[in-house]
Amino acid sequence: EAGRYFNGCETGGCESEVDAQFNLVAYEWFVGERENALTRLANTIDRLENGYQEAQGWFDTLDDFRFFLEVMSGNAAVAKAPDLSTVTVDARNVVLAALIELGQFDAALELLTRAYSEDGAFSFGFLLFPLSPGGFEFADAFRKYPGYHDLWSRPGLARLAAARIANGHTAGLPLNEDGTLVQF
Repeated sequence: EAGRYFNGCETGGCESEVDAQFNLVAYEWFVGERENALTRLANTIDRLENGYQEAQGWFDTLDDFRFFLEVMSGNAAVAKAPDLSTVTVDARNVVLAALIELGQFDAALELLTRAYSEDGAFSFGFLLFPLSPGGFEFADAFRKYPGYHDLWSRPGLARLAAARIANGHTAGLPLNEDGTLVQF
């Protein structure tokens, strides 16, 4: 359903074509079509940098998407991490994925905590993907990280975790050091 929706964006179903391209990048990345996502992202960034007029609203997120592109293309040494206080809702998912890829778990948790405070953590768009089996999931090292456990111990998230465990949906939930699920 998500793929059909975002592909429909390219033919006018979304606010703008740039909006569609960034949504498709996130979708392709999180469902495992990583080479397509990186190619699409590089092309979209190139268009934005070369004066694509429809893109005015996206310039605030361009550095965030560049960061993701550099990290995920294997150029982490030259990737400039964004100021987390300025990361927009539109770019949270890609910045979060890049931070986890780099092992910058405290920064990733800062971003997730901000998302939790502002809109209920996993309630916005692609932040749901790590909780979806069969696609992108947070790395086990991050799921075992104590700060990630602390985030999930918050009242609303602890109840969500307990309900997911009871229903057999454990993707993305915190893990103990031995790989077993943290129980809430």
